[in-house]
Amino acid sequence: MKNLVKASTVGLLLSLLVFQVEKRKEEGGQDPPAVSLLRSGTPLREVGGGILSDFPVGECLPAYFVDPGCPACRELVAQWDAAGRPRSLWVVAGLAPTAKEFVTSHGFGKGEYHVFDSGSGSVTRLASVGIHAAPTSAVLDTQGVLQRLRGGGSLVEPGVLKEYCH
Repeated sequence: MKNLVKASTVGLLLSLLVFQVEKRKEEGGQDPPAVSLLRSGTPLREVGGGILSDFPVGECLPAYFVDPGCPACRELVAQWDAAGRPRSLWVVAGLAPTAKEFVTSHGFGKGEYHVFDSGSGSVTRLASVGIHAAPTSAVLDTQGVLQRLRGGGSLVEPGVLKEYCH
């Protein structure tokens, strides 16, 4: 049964990746960049050209990179809500009004999210900073370094946080 679940999860991740790559080709006619700017071991200050460098880091917590138009992203927020809304950082890509509507409709509080505002010219979409499948999660350590970056539609498990945070 575990192998079936793993195979299903891998299939879902590959489907999301293929969908995002094909969508990018349709929109810009370009292949995604060869090197991802968002990768495990990347300091937060380097993500998206430093747009997250002012986010205060002092604890180890999950970080979720989402797109308001992504159904799996909305499901991820629902899982987070059902889990009691554990302390996390949510990075929401898109135009500020759309992203703010997303965080407002899901009841995010100050300090729980950051918006990649494509209207400011900094980031047009998650793919432009190397994220080709959403949602993407990581563990953000106390030094502001992304650890255990992965795709998928589930929250970072407590055991994973314990492994990377202690």
